[in-house]
Amino acid sequence: MASSCEEIDAALARLGGKVDGLNNTINGLKGKLDALEKEQARCCKNKQDKGFDPTPIYKRLNELEVAVKKIVDYVNVTDTAIKAANKSLEFIVNLFNF
Repeated sequence: MASSCEEIDAALARLGGKVDGLNNTINGLKGKLDALEKEQARCCKNKQDKGFDPTPIYKRLNELEVAVKKIVDYVNVTDTAIKAANKSLEFIVNLFNF
């Protein structure tokens, strides 16, 4: 019986060692998980603080719109000038046709 008790005690000691090893592994994993959660919170917090501000894009789009309107106005003025020049040229051509 004594040898069986010793074997049982040895087996329990080995099992206790394995349980302690698993506890150490679990604690290590908990530490890693905590560190990852802190890193995630830090990264997400920084991303939320920065946000996205479209104001510079709207400003540039407004500047482009103003430039395009100026070009359209220039084209309209040029078109009007060309039409007026054509009428003048037609008048001169008609004078020489008589």
